[in-house]
Amino acid sequence: MLATRRHQTETGRHGVQAEAVALLRKLGCLVLRLPVRMTGGYRLMPKGTPDTIVFLGSGRFGWLEFKRAKGGKLSPEQEAFRDAALRRGENWAEPTSAEEAAQVVMGWRTG
Repeated sequence: MLATRRHQTETGRHGVQAEAVALLRKLGCLVLRLPVRMTGGYRLMPKGTPDTIVFLGSGRFGWLEFKRAKGGKLSPEQEAFRDAALRRGENWAEPTSAEEAAQVVMGWRTG
């Protein structure tokens, strides 16, 4: 069972997230993976907070919420976060691959 979980993690959204973070860092981006899970009974970030934040320079940033290409779906809290971020004029995206994440972020940097 452990091997199955590891395989799912490596090929699922966590594997894509790790690949995207590595790629974005190679492209010169400051990228942070956010600790959104519970630790010691305390939630570190509000529910719905995206997995990753990318700093674009000049005080600009973007949120990345990684989902599997097949079957990945935002929770109601994630949808609410997305809607609020977009209303505030923040960059927000839901990439399903490292390449898609890089393309989105490069668009934010030039736009």
